[in-house]
Amino acid sequence: MDRERKVAEEHSKRMPAHVNYNEDHGSGEEEICAGGVVFYNGKVVALKRKNGVWLMPKGHVDPGETLEEAACREVKEETGLSVCLGPKLGETAYSFVENGREHKKRVHWFYMEARGGELRPEEGMFIDVRLLSEEELDVLTFPNDREIVERALVVKACKEG
Repeated sequence: MDRERKVAEEHSKRMPAHVNYNEDHGSGEEEICAGGVVFYNGKVVALKRKNGVWLMPKGHVDPGETLEEAACREVKEETGLSVCLGPKLGETAYSFVENGREHKKRVHWFYMEARGGELRPEEGMFIDVRLLSEEELDVLTFPNDREIVERALVVKACKEG
Protein backbone atom coordinates (compact mmCIF):
# COMPACT_ATOMS: atom_id res chain seq x y z
CA MET A 1 0.00 0.00 0.00
CA ASP A 2 2.91 2.39 0.66
CA ARG A 3 4.03 1.88 -2.93
CA GLU A 4 0.55 2.75 -4.25
CA ARG A 5 0.43 5.89 -2.12
CA LYS A 6 3.88 6.96 -3.31
CA VAL A 7 2.91 6.46 -6.97
CA ALA A 8 -0.32 8.42 -6.42
CA GLU A 9 1.59 11.25 -4.70
CA GLU A 10 4.13 11.46 -7.52
CA HIS A 11 1.37 11.47 -10.12
CA SER A 12 -0.59 14.16 -8.29
CA LYS A 13 2.45 16.47 -8.23
CA ARG A 14 2.37 16.49 -12.03
CA MET A 15 -1.40 16.92 -12.31
CA PRO A 16 -2.43 20.48 -13.25
CA ALA A 17 -5.40 22.02 -11.48
CA HIS A 18 -7.23 22.51 -14.79
CA VAL A 19 -7.02 20.66 -18.07
CA ASN A 20 -7.77 22.65 -21.20
CA TYR A 21 -10.19 21.07 -23.65
CA ASN A 22 -10.10 21.73 -27.37
CA GLU A 23 -10.83 25.45 -27.55
CA ASP A 24 -12.19 25.12 -31.09
CA HIS A 25 -15.30 23.52 -29.61
CA GLY A 26 -15.65 26.20 -26.94
CA SER A 27 -16.19 23.54 -24.32
CA GLY A 28 -14.10 25.27 -21.64
CA GLU A 29 -11.92 23.61 -19.05
CA GLU A 30 -12.24 20.51 -16.97
CA GLU A 31 -12.07 21.24 -13.26
CA ILE A 32 -9.99 18.75 -11.32
CA CYS A 33 -11.53 17.73 -8.00
CA ALA A 34 -10.68 15.31 -5.22
CA GLY A 35 -12.76 13.55 -2.61
CA GLY A 36 -13.08 10.59 -0.36
CA VAL A 37 -15.07 7.52 0.46
CA VAL A 38 -14.99 8.17 4.20
CA PHE A 39 -15.62 5.34 6.65
CA TYR A 40 -16.96 6.47 10.01
CA ASN A 41 -17.74 3.71 12.52
CA GLY A 42 -17.58 1.22 9.65
CA LYS A 43 -20.12 3.05 7.49
CA VAL A 44 -19.81 5.38 4.49
CA VAL A 45 -20.40 9.11 4.99
CA ALA A 46 -22.98 10.54 2.56
CA LEU A 47 -24.12 14.15 2.24
CA LYS A 48 -27.44 15.50 0.97
CA ARG A 49 -27.48 18.70 -1.11
CA LYS A 50 -30.40 21.15 -1.06
CA ASN A 51 -31.59 19.70 -4.38
CA GLY A 52 -31.97 16.24 -2.82
CA VAL A 53 -28.82 14.72 -4.35
CA TRP A 54 -26.90 12.32 -2.08
CA LEU A 55 -23.15 12.16 -2.66
CA MET A 56 -19.78 11.87 -0.99
CA PRO A 57 -17.50 14.75 0.06
CA LYS A 58 -15.44 16.21 -2.76
CA GLY A 59 -14.35 19.54 -4.20
CA HIS A 60 -11.90 21.54 -6.27
CA VAL A 61 -8.14 21.37 -6.04
CA ASP A 62 -6.64 24.71 -5.02
CA PRO A 63 -3.54 25.98 -6.89
CA GLY A 64 -0.40 24.35 -5.48
CA GLU A 65 -2.39 21.66 -3.67
CA THR A 66 -1.93 17.93 -4.31
CA LEU A 67 -4.92 15.70 -4.96
CA GLU A 68 -4.44 14.12 -1.54
CA GLU A 69 -4.32 17.47 0.25
CA ALA A 70 -7.42 18.68 -1.56
CA ALA A 71 -9.34 15.49 -0.77
CA CYS A 72 -8.55 15.73 2.96
CA ARG A 73 -9.33 19.46 3.06
CA GLU A 74 -12.66 19.03 1.28
CA VAL A 75 -13.69 16.18 3.59
CA LYS A 76 -12.86 18.32 6.64
CA GLU A 77 -14.78 21.32 5.25
CA GLU A 78 -17.84 19.33 4.16
CA THR A 79 -18.12 16.81 7.02
CA GLY A 80 -16.14 18.21 9.96
CA LEU A 81 -14.02 15.03 10.05
CA SER A 82 -10.26 14.60 10.05
CA VAL A 83 -9.23 11.51 8.13
CA CYS A 84 -6.48 9.00 7.62
CA LEU A 85 -5.79 8.87 3.88
CA GLY A 86 -5.62 5.53 2.10
CA PRO A 87 -5.05 4.52 -1.51
CA LYS A 88 -6.53 6.17 -4.57
CA LEU A 89 -9.70 4.37 -5.66
CA GLY A 90 -10.10 5.79 -9.15
CA GLU A 91 -11.68 8.70 -10.97
CA THR A 92 -15.12 9.75 -12.10
CA ALA A 93 -16.00 12.42 -14.65
CA TYR A 94 -19.23 14.27 -15.26
CA SER A 95 -20.61 17.44 -16.78
CA PHE A 96 -23.64 19.65 -16.23
CA VAL A 97 -25.06 22.88 -17.60
CA GLU A 98 -25.62 25.82 -15.28
CA ASN A 99 -26.71 29.27 -16.45
CA GLY A 100 -26.18 28.18 -20.06
CA ARG A 101 -22.56 27.17 -19.48
CA GLU A 102 -21.25 23.61 -19.53
CA HIS A 103 -19.13 22.58 -16.55
CA LYS A 104 -16.85 19.52 -16.78
CA LYS A 105 -15.41 17.92 -13.68
CA ARG A 106 -13.07 15.01 -12.98
CA VAL A 107 -12.97 13.70 -9.42
CA HIS A 108 -10.04 11.71 -8.00
CA TRP A 109 -11.33 9.49 -5.19
CA PHE A 110 -9.43 8.19 -2.15
CA TYR A 111 -10.14 5.65 0.56
CA MET A 112 -10.37 7.37 3.96
CA GLU A 113 -11.06 6.51 7.57
CA ALA A 114 -12.36 9.10 10.03
CA ARG A 115 -9.89 9.84 12.83
CA GLY A 116 -11.43 12.78 14.63
CA GLY A 117 -13.65 15.80 14.42
CA GLU A 118 -17.40 16.16 14.76
CA LEU A 119 -19.58 14.75 11.98
CA ARG A 120 -21.81 17.51 10.60
CA PRO A 121 -22.79 18.70 7.11
CA GLU A 122 -21.21 21.94 5.89
CA GLU A 123 -23.66 24.76 6.54
CA GLY A 124 -25.10 26.31 3.39
CA MET A 125 -23.90 23.42 1.21
CA PHE A 126 -25.67 20.38 2.62
CA ILE A 127 -28.87 19.75 4.53
CA ASP A 128 -28.18 16.28 5.93
CA VAL A 129 -25.48 13.70 6.58
CA ARG A 130 -26.03 9.97 6.75
CA LEU A 131 -23.92 6.91 7.50
CA LEU A 132 -24.56 4.19 4.93
CA SER A 133 -24.14 0.47 5.41
CA GLU A 134 -23.28 -1.79 2.44
CA GLU A 135 -26.99 -2.47 2.01
CA GLU A 136 -27.87 1.23 1.80
CA LEU A 137 -25.56 2.32 -1.04
CA ASP A 138 -28.55 2.91 -3.34
CA VAL A 139 -29.13 6.11 -1.33
CA LEU A 140 -26.23 7.60 -3.32
CA THR A 141 -27.74 9.37 -6.33
CA PHE A 142 -25.09 8.60 -8.94
CA PRO A 143 -24.09 5.10 -10.15
CA ASN A 144 -20.42 6.17 -10.47
CA ASP A 145 -20.39 7.05 -6.76
CA ARG A 146 -21.77 3.62 -5.87
CA GLU A 147 -19.07 1.99 -8.00
CA ILE A 148 -16.32 3.93 -6.19
CA VAL A 149 -17.79 2.85 -2.83
CA GLU A 150 -17.71 -0.78 -3.98
CA ARG A 151 -13.98 -0.37 -4.66
CA ALA A 152 -13.53 1.16 -1.20
CA LEU A 153 -15.32 -1.79 0.38
CA VAL A 154 -12.78 -4.14 -1.23
CA VAL A 155 -9.91 -2.09 0.24
CA LYS A 156 -11.64 -2.10 3.63
CA ALA A 157 -12.12 -5.88 3.53
CA CYS A 158 -8.44 -6.42 2.66
CA LYS A 159 -7.36 -4.16 5.53
CA GLU A 160 -9.54 -6.06 7.98
CA GLY A 161 -8.12 -9.38 6.82
